[in-house]
Amino acid sequence: MKVFMVGEGDILEILMEEFSKNNISVYLVSAESNIEITDNIERVEDYSKLDRDFFEKREVSSFDKCIVSLSEKNILEMINISTILTELGSYVLAILPNKKYKNIFDKLGINYIIPSYDTAFKTVGEILLKYGPVESVIPFVEDYFVTKINISPDSKICNKKVSDLDLRNKFNINIILAFRKDFVVLEKGISKVFVDKVDIKPTTTLTSDMSILIVGPFEGIKKFIDYLYET
Repeated sequence: MKVFMVGEGDILEILMEEFSKNNISVYLVSAESNIEITDNIERVEDYSKLDRDFFEKREVSSFDKCIVSLSEKNILEMINISTILTELGSYVLAILPNKKYKNIFDKLGINYIIPSYDTAFKTVGEILLKYGPVESVIPFVEDYFVTKINISPDSKICNKKVSDLDLRNKFNINIILAFRKDFVVLEKGISKVFVDKVDIKPTTTLTSDMSILIVGPFEGIKKFIDYLYET
């Protein structure tokens, strides 16, 4: 997976740290001088000079995602850069400085988030973790999050009993729901998906045809996801 990033800011640095931990290639274009998370940085003096030709030469369409994160003083540059990247066929995510610009990005049809502490980890989940076993990470209540995990045959939790995982003691998280998807082929090749709820007990064995919902605090969820991605 390759990610092309333009800008600076706390959320951008959070994402870069997560990408670095998961060996995801990042190319960063930034006017910020103190970002040293990746060696693959191109310094620029003025974001307004980043035109269509600039991005075409860097073959942005070959990247899986393009992320733009600029401060409010550079909002016009952010709109211009996001628009150019979208026109070049890139998947673009803009990290807005605040919600007053959301209508502009809605009209432009550009994906965006308005970050806060509560959404920072959700952002990481949407951008990075859905490419693996973790499909989503969303705020639940206060500092708690709900995570949906699809269990694959090679997962560390596959064919393990819930009691053997000891999730509560190790990560301070709990499985609140599990379900199994069955694909049934009907007449004329038409298929239908049936979802069956699975009762979660200490003796329940997690299998590769199941998905689970886990709830827990920010740090516990993150620690568990790191565990799933360890090699």
